[in-house]
Amino acid sequence: MAVMAKPIRFAPPRRVCLVLAGLLLLCTGCSGRFRTETYYVAPGFTVDSLRGKTVAVLPLAETTATGLATIPPPTSAPDPAPAANPVASVASGREFAGVAGGLREAGARVRLLSPEEGRLVAGRPRNVAAAYLLVVRLTGSDVYHALAPSRADRAVSRTTGRRVGLRLTLLRLPDERPIWLAGGTGDDWVTRQGTADVWPAGPDTPAALESSDRFAGALALYPPPPAPDSLSRRLTRRLIADLPLATELEPN
Repeated sequence: MAVMAKPIRFAPPRRVCLVLAGLLLLCTGCSGRFRTETYYVAPGFTVDSLRGKTVAVLPLAETTATGLATIPPPTSAPDPAPAANPVASVASGREFAGVAGGLREAGARVRLLSPEEGRLVAGRPRNVAAAYLLVVRLTGSDVYHALAPSRADRAVSRTTGRRVGLRLTLLRLPDERPIWLAGGTGDDWVTRQGTADVWPAGPDTPAALESSDRFAGALALYPPPPAPDSLSRRLTRRLIADLPLATELEPN
């Protein structure tokens, strides 16, 4: 008589599934470069502490003065961008929407405050109907261009990049106690292959070609920059991923 082996079913714990899902999200769109730094985490605060909690997001420009807790500047200078020609600072406000998206992916219920609400909250944060207030300072949102020629076939790689910088201060309400202080920068870029109609002579061909592009109005040959909200969402995700896991705080 044949004996049928019963299949073995393995059901991983829910916490393991959440960690694996987070790692999968972090690996989505890994073409960019990110630098993150955590300045302070309150004892007992973990990556799971945001789950199911309401977080009010207060957008602030870097120069906005408030009485709220702030974080010190980074202890080291950020990594330089890829060989780049900066174009302009082009903050659009979509960067803050990306921060809200990153919080939602961490399981938080997010309320992005309007400018009018922000002016009121900056003076009386304890009156906000939320478990936490996240003060978001946009330290930079820049678009840059870079060009890499190949003299052999006059092929040209034109790159458009974006850099977003964030500094986050999470306050527990209503006592306004700082719980989490972090910051970082994120870079992402898109490259398009093409050719150069005019090939300048001389050792500094890339700079000459970029000047030619600008003079001839050929900036349309460069790809559009990555979306600011997508980049700030990915940066927020990485900042949250630096928080300790609940399992790291459990006693042996």
